[in-house]
Amino acid sequence: MKLFSVTITNSTGGRGSTVRAGIFKKLQREILLFLGRAVRIFIVTITRCVVMRLLQVLASVIFLFQVGARTECLDSSI
Repeated sequence: MKLFSVTITNSTGGRGSTVRAGIFKKLQREILLFLGRAVRIFIVTITRCVVMRLLQVLASVIFLFQVGARTECLDSSI
């Protein structure tokens, strides 16, 4: 024979807190996805800048070697 039943809930209420926790988890996931996307874009941008700079340096070194080879040929022919 049951005289009374006891329901224990926290101060915010039983169901409302789980809904709020679900919204917070979804918001947290969206923020993490946004930050992941932002970091990926940042890394791609930095990589592109570094690669372009390295290509410029490589092109200038090749150009200098070509100019040096031309002057050596001219010096040897004189």
